[in-house]
Amino acid sequence: MAISKDNPFGEGTISFDRLCELGYVETRFGGVIEGISEQLWRQQPSQPHICGWLPNFQLTLDTVGRTNMAAILPSLLVVLRGERYNVRALPVPFEMPVLEERLYWHRRNDADPGHRWMVQELEQVVKDSTI
Repeated sequence: MAISKDNPFGEGTISFDRLCELGYVETRFGGVIEGISEQLWRQQPSQPHICGWLPNFQLTLDTVGRTNMAAILPSLLVVLRGERYNVRALPVPFEMPVLEERLYWHRRNDADPGHRWMVQELEQVVKDSTI
């Protein structure tokens, strides 16, 4: 979860009730795809005041960094871009699933130069991003 470094709430943690009192920004890709955090919020006893939906993580980070609102975002993104967007990470005060992403392709593509290049690029991104 991300809040502004200037936000007076959350000295390392934030309670569920306090989070629900803050304004909240959700990221919706394409404007219509419901995010995982929205699905999880509906399972909670109460929800935050949603102030808006933004189409990508960068706009969400920028908005959170300039306001006292909060957002649930990938923790690695918050860590890697926290300085740039003036945000800090806090643990989400309810159970979040671990998300795992996988890529699949048919082995007939293994010899394709463009495919090999893309695989190498993705491997390098993962290697560079591991904290």
